[in-house]
Amino acid sequence: MKTMANFFATLIVGIFLILACQKSELASSSDSDEIFVTVNGQKMKVLLGEATKNTFVILEKESRQGGLLLPIGTKIEKIIDDPNSFQYTLPEGYITIGKNVRTGQSTYTTAGKTTCSCSSGSGCSPYLAVLSGTTYSGCTMSKTCSSCTQRNSRTGADNAEMIDSEVVNLNGEISFITESTDFSKIQAANSMFVAIEPIQKKLAEFIAAFHGTNKEALYKATSIETMPKNYAMATLNLFGKALLVPIDKDLNSLLGNPLTNGGFFERARVAAVTCKCENAGSKGCTKGSTTIPFVGTVNYCDAGGCKTCTLNQ
Repeated sequence: MKTMANFFATLIVGIFLILACQKSELASSSDSDEIFVTVNGQKMKVLLGEATKNTFVILEKESRQGGLLLPIGTKIEKIIDDPNSFQYTLPEGYITIGKNVRTGQSTYTTAGKTTCSCSSGSGCSPYLAVLSGTTYSGCTMSKTCSSCTQRNSRTGADNAEMIDSEVVNLNGEISFITESTDFSKIQAANSMFVAIEPIQKKLAEFIAAFHGTNKEALYKATSIETMPKNYAMATLNLFGKALLVPIDKDLNSLLGNPLTNGGFFERARVAAVTCKCENAGSKGCTKGSTTIPFVGTVNYCDAGGCKTCTLNQ
């Protein structure tokens, strides 16, 4: 089942990349204001583009735009005086995270833009089109443009380009992983993910209920070995990412939790955690740690050149 799921995920991404990168032709309907785009023989109705009368679209289904999977309710609109870009505004509770290309630092935004850039020639503009109920984004290239790419950037004072971007639902699931078989089902959190301030805040709010005595010493600790003895590491599913976080193992409310009596605590206490790359021959997926305010030391995995990096105990 996992192999089949990976196959279909790869297929969907592949279709998107084909639509986004191939040359396309725009044409108006002879009896209406509708505009269509043809990509690799597939005719799609254009919802938003340089020649459409409407200036924005609110997504009714998830859609990939500039490499991002944008959620339902996202507003995508034209930008005045910038025909090469669309601006998107995420619904409440969502953020886009990524790395600032200029500084290499983790950053986030609730609004951004995707830009079609012609790297060879000129004439490249974005579009949104629908095919069989699915919304796709891409770039239309004129005859004078032979290579066009979509880039994602944040909006604001710097408009800095973002790489390794993804959308995070801050209202999503936060829960302990209690079964060892669950580790292989969830991607590991990385250093960029745990450095994002709104994510740190949500984590601190959740974990506060699992911090008992010696909290000040916990927050001052710089490693698992130096944190108070009444704390041990438990594995958390934080918005679809796995990481290790410290909780007070003496709390009475945890006595009946399989997280404790299953032995996860003691194994994690001595940092018996590994980062495993599921892609044969790939390099990367290394363990790291950092200290988060009002949380303590956490463990994560940096994927590096590994496409599927999981945290294991």
